Amino acid sequence: MKISKIQSTIGVLFSVLIVANIFAFVMSMKQSQSIQEYETKTYALKLENSDLEESMYSVNSLQYAASRAADLTFTAKAKPYYLHTMGVARRN
Repeated sequence: MKISKIQSTIGVLFSVLIVANIFAFVMSMKQSQSIQEYETKTYALKLENSDLEESMYSVNSLQYAASRAADLTFTAKAKPYYLHTMGVARRN
């Protein structure tokens, strides 16, 4: 009687552990799917970021400024503007 009670307790305990293991396995599969989705989104954002970075560098370049100036028909170069008038150095 005592041995059969211990065996039934061990059987129930193993059944609970098996169910808990299956539950943990299913939850880990769901987590791995969400991690995969986040990795895909991160990769897409990384590609978009590199494209935006490349376009930003092209907009900030002097070549882009020169082509925009030609499009807007700017032909004369601006003379430099000094805050102080340039004088001639004197010899003592």
